[in-house]
Amino acid sequence: MDGTNIARYLAVAAISLALIAVAGQLTQPVKIQAQEEAEEYATSRYFAPVSIPLDGIKLKDGQFILLTDTTPFTSEAHVAMVLPCDDEGNPKAKLVAGVAPNLAPVDLGAVLELSTMGDTCVYHGEAGEDADVTDWALLNTSGAGLRFKDNHSVSIFLIHKGTLGE
Repeated sequence: MDGTNIARYLAVAAISLALIAVAGQLTQPVKIQAQEEAEEYATSRYFAPVSIPLDGIKLKDGQFILLTDTTPFTSEAHVAMVLPCDDEGNPKAKLVAGVAPNLAPVDLGAVLELSTMGDTCVYHGEAGEDADVTDWALLNTSGAGLRFKDNHSVSIFLIHKGTLGE
């Protein structure tokens, strides 16, 4: 090989290596800030779905059923409930949450399109974002005994935020 051919060979080899390097860079995943933030959020939190069928459960007025206790972790949640309701769509039982023994009612919105007033209504919403919550319960607020039917249920998607007292 003479000097001209060696120079051409080296030039082609250098260009080929540069193209391979560029192609390799193009195949690397490109992360955007929102993706990185979502990954950080997902790895810093613990998620726990809880679904509870209420069929056949009887509660006296003022009696409650504990749905979940996340102690020592505090949590927030998305909640969906199918419960008996009155003619105005008010639930005959309410979700209460907090750190036992200090539980407070959680306001959830009625989904009127999926509800039958005076019989069974659907409620959903968010809870626990602005407070420490370790205990979630369903309290009979009907003023009478309450027996749940086969289509009554509570579904809670818990997001554990940290430990109590942090």
